[in-house]
Amino acid sequence: MNKQLLALSMSAALGLASSVSFAADASGPLNVSLTLTDLCSVDTSGLNGNLGSKPVGTTSFPTSIGNLSITCTNGKSYMWGMGGGSHYDQGHTAGKPSIKNGSGSDYASYMLLIDDSRTTVGDGGLGTASGGTYTETNADDNGVSGTGTGSAQTTAMEIYIFSTGAAGTYTDTNTITVVWQ
Repeated sequence: MNKQLLALSMSAALGLASSVSFAADASGPLNVSLTLTDLCSVDTSGLNGNLGSKPVGTTSFPTSIGNLSITCTNGKSYMWGMGGGSHYDQGHTAGKPSIKNGSGSDYASYMLLIDDSRTTVGDGGLGTASGGTYTETNADDNGVSGTGTGSAQTTAMEIYIFSTGAAGTYTDTNTITVVWQ
């Protein structure tokens, strides 16, 4: 009796499985596309250029301004530096960006430094990257070279003020630029 019940159950199961059939089929293409590009990005959100208050006549003071992060494609060669700002070559030191006294006509020259080594960062514009060579705008640009890792590479930064003028609030707007090829 168990054998008959088992045989009947198997017949029913096989009958159900074989009753599912498809009369036709259709297909269509699936197009897959991906474009990979080399790229670099600059994150200046960790930088704060507010140098606080200093007495008139203060000279040559480096001030920590935070961290700069650059992210480039793994293995990608790059160079970064600082532009000339809004008041390039107006201060007491020729060929340097300057901060301007908003209430007067005084300027104070400054430069950007890498905090741990006090290496001067390019100022005045990096120029362009082409054919394996970085063309710098000025001979003293001192762009900082690196190789991308695919992750953010963070560098502690300082601003160095050469000299100050009359009392007032001094400002400038500048850019950090990264070039790659």
